[in-house]
Amino acid sequence: MGAATTKNSTRFKRALRATLATAVLSVVGSLGAQTMGTSRDHLLKGLLEESPLPRSAVQLPSRPEAQRYIILFDSESGLPASFERAVTVAGGTLLRAIPQVGMAIASGNAEFAANIERTPGVQRVAPEVPLQSGPDVAATLAAPSPAVVPWNMRAIKADAAWAAGYRGNPAVKVAILDSGIDPTHSDLVGVVDAARSASVIEDIPGLPQCFDTSLIATYFPGAPAWIDIHTHGTHVAGIVAAQGRGISGIAPHVTVFAVKVINICNIILPSWGIAGLVHAADQGADVINMSIATVVPRSCRYEGEPRGTVADDCAAVLSALNRAVAYVRGRGALLVAAAGNAAIDFDHAKDLTVLPADIPGVMGVSATAPIGGLNPDTPTVYTNYGSSLVDVAAPGGLVGDDRVLSLCSNFSVVYPECLFRNTYQYRAGTSFSAPHVAGVAALVDSIYGGLLNGDELQSIIASTADDLGKPGKDPLFGRGRLNAFRAVTERPAAP
Repeated sequence: MGAATTKNSTRFKRALRATLATAVLSVVGSLGAQTMGTSRDHLLKGLLEESPLPRSAVQLPSRPEAQRYIILFDSESGLPASFERAVTVAGGTLLRAIPQVGMAIASGNAEFAANIERTPGVQRVAPEVPLQSGPDVAATLAAPSPAVVPWNMRAIKADAAWAAGYRGNPAVKVAILDSGIDPTHSDLVGVVDAARSASVIEDIPGLPQCFDTSLIATYFPGAPAWIDIHTHGTHVAGIVAAQGRGISGIAPHVTVFAVKVINICNIILPSWGIAGLVHAADQGADVINMSIATVVPRSCRYEGEPRGTVADDCAAVLSALNRAVAYVRGRGALLVAAAGNAAIDFDHAKDLTVLPADIPGVMGVSATAPIGGLNPDTPTVYTNYGSSLVDVAAPGGLVGDDRVLSLCSNFSVVYPECLFRNTYQYRAGTSFSAPHVAGVAALVDSIYGGLLNGDELQSIIASTADDLGKPGKDPLFGRGRLNAFRAVTERPAAP
């Protein structure tokens, strides 16, 4: 982060510090009332007890008459010259174009969808509906001791890698596709690339409690749109690159940048994820982390959905995601994703898939945790699993101090006890397993100056993991539990 950005952040922090506590309580009270129907008094009591807001119960809006549609064109790497006019003629409004994957987003009614689907060069059309990423298991404030190496770092032998001199290279860039990043936290100052960071999300009509852009403009004027007013993305970024002032990330010398693809309510639109992947790849990311998991039916038909309507066909969404992943891998990046927290066996889930981890070309990561402080390689009770889904396992944590320790955003309105205090949290979930893998991948790539591609990084990580469970690849551990020391010391010769 540049000096100018640091000065601007300090300026608006000072200006707001005197009044922000009251303002944020007001905002959070409004959020809680709209999201959960909770009384303000009850919510304030929860804040005093340092309890997080229960975002998992946000009700997604019903499908409006003017619907967002994904338009997938025949070309996978461009858009027809006349596509904007075609959208207008069909009766729609163009919202976003993503030519790198041959895709556009437009709004309109059912008649528009039928019209644009008949347009030459259009392959598929499908309504874009909000999806909710699975909630984390738990979160509480923590007081770290820099002299103590947390259990998760010991479990993957990160401390041994550090002792051997492996701490990363600033030339290696890790994109955090998440709720944003707090670049002012003392453990991330200097490692967040503001120029590459961006937000690709928009406010969703019908969900005013989830308007990130409005909240930032009102309560953090001058802050970039990609600032993390939740804290999820900051926690993830800390696992990768925290500087050791409170805790050390796996690769503290690499560069991270934020791509905000999920809002304060853990909601993501498919186009946000796709636009985020394209942006990260175009910004030269070597590793991309997506601590996001949403379960959808493979048949593209949700229970209660009427047949014979365009809403039945979500094949455009799956096809577009496949195109985006192929684009990322084609640009040489490794994509890592959380397996999800629903305890589903995806080898035997007849009509379910979890996105994005189950897309070919994505490394899916399951979660391990200690049991009573012992055996840190125990699969967690919440992790999704399946040989078809899990490539490797990594620490995700479970309860108490056996959760994963990392950073809490100074701008969080979900955890106002973190505001401007450089605090830390214990959190649990596969969301925090994935960045362990991303961090080790960045550590390995640093040895080669960022020249390895995603296939090479994935091969090294899988081949140096500690084989646990059944020999070979198995449903719970994939190729095994991540091992940072083996990954950096048993790697192949430089290509």
